[in-house]
Amino acid sequence: MHLRRRVCFVAGEIRRGPKRYRRVTGRPCNASVQPAAGWPQVQSFDMVRRLDRPLIAVALRALRLRLRLRLRLRAAAFAAAALCGLAAHAGPAPVPAPAQVHARGRVPAAWHADQVFAQAGAARDAQALVVGATWHWHWQRPLWGGVLTGYWEASFGRWNSELDDGARSSAWVTQIGMTPVLRWHPGGKGRGWFLEGGIGANALLPIYRSRDKRFSTTFNFGDHIALGWPVGRDGSQELMLRIQHFSNAGIRHPNPGEDFVQLRFSWRM
Repeated sequence: MHLRRRVCFVAGEIRRGPKRYRRVTGRPCNASVQPAAGWPQVQSFDMVRRLDRPLIAVALRALRLRLRLRLRLRAAAFAAAALCGLAAHAGPAPVPAPAQVHARGRVPAAWHADQVFAQAGAARDAQALVVGATWHWHWQRPLWGGVLTGYWEASFGRWNSELDDGARSSAWVTQIGMTPVLRWHPGGKGRGWFLEGGIGANALLPIYRSRDKRFSTTFNFGDHIALGWPVGRDGSQELMLRIQHFSNAGIRHPNPGEDFVQLRFSWRM
């Protein structure tokens, strides 16, 4: 709001300046103008006008960037809230009774992963290997003749990016992420192919850079869409083709983003 008021004030002063200057000082606008301390001496109101035009351009650009960032953050927050709301309905399974506790490690069965996966991906100047686990939600809804389900995904990966800085030819980055995912089964849960998508939070350590890209933040969103189908005699394994995009949603610049094409194999525990 202060930035918008400043832009309007400067624009109004430039538009009304000559008449106001003559009325207040009694001198014509081409007379010498004594600026405030710290500002350069200007010899005419036309110079003031020329000096303030770049200020208006910079202020308007800053205002546009601020509004664009606010819209992106609201969109990301809305998407995350929608997915987390669905996850809240799913909720983790209640902690089982002592008799149901796993005998080996005394770990509640609710914390055991439903699936584990291994994944390979490639971008323009990077390759990635990722492993992780998923926990299915106890929730499902009918949708478009099929079934909508979801799960939580935890992932750990290592990226190798190609560099062109003379000192090193490549760099390693560690990726840690947590993502809520929605999955649609057109033929019913566990039957035939499926589509899924999700958006989650990821940490890239150190900050990712490649031959022609450099991220500005450790925190990044990771959103993906995927096509998958069950394999094996009992359908206990899954094969997925995924497209995943990483960026910080404009929180800080530069924000070039990175896109991976991935192949994932997962199996039921």
